[in-house]
Amino acid sequence: MNDWTIQGQPPAQEMPGTPWFTDDDIPAAKKKAAGSRFVSSSMRRYLNIIATDDEGNLVQPDGGVVRLLSFVGDDIRHAHPEVEEQAMYAFAILLRSYRYPLKVVTMNFPVNTAAQRASIERRLKHADGPRREALEQEWRTLERLDRTRHHREYFFLLFAPDAEEMRQRIRSLRQSIGVHFRPIDPDKQVRLVRQLHNGAETAYDHENHEGGER
Repeated sequence: MNDWTIQGQPPAQEMPGTPWFTDDDIPAAKKKAAGSRFVSSSMRRYLNIIATDDEGNLVQPDGGVVRLLSFVGDDIRHAHPEVEEQAMYAFAILLRSYRYPLKVVTMNFPVNTAAQRASIERRLKHADGPRREALEQEWRTLERLDRTRHHREYFFLLFAPDAEEMRQRIRSLRQSIGVHFRPIDPDKQVRLVRQLHNGAETAYDHENHEGGER
């Protein structure tokens, strides 16, 4: 089971991929998450997520909730040193002020230039000579990027025992100056969690060792 999962480990005697909760556990979790709707049986089986609730949380068998938020920030790898320092300082302040478990995960996604290539194709219909050659070269460059280039996105993975506590923890996160994030709709969260299960890089794992809270 991946390290982002907040439940305890499954019984050692079970085979990998075997759910370590049964359908009998689901009604109890359902009661703790009003308005929740079940995810597919395969998601329940392999990802320890049984439902999504009205607030955008992913619900686990014991009623605990998980939330994935998209981190909004600039790529500082080629930024001015002063900008890089300010960004790192803001993130350090967040980690000092946020008292609960938090994981920062990164995921690579293919570059999608379909809209740009479609625009070039429309212009090609009315272009000739050097202009046409330039557009064709630009189209080939974009097509090559689609095949070879990826962009990296960062996400916050939050954990809480219930939806009310999750609201409080998100409010706490919003108070961090210089660090911004945006919500992700539940269906997309489920897809991203599936990708996390299949392997993604944990950039930072901020655990509350003192309080032992989830």
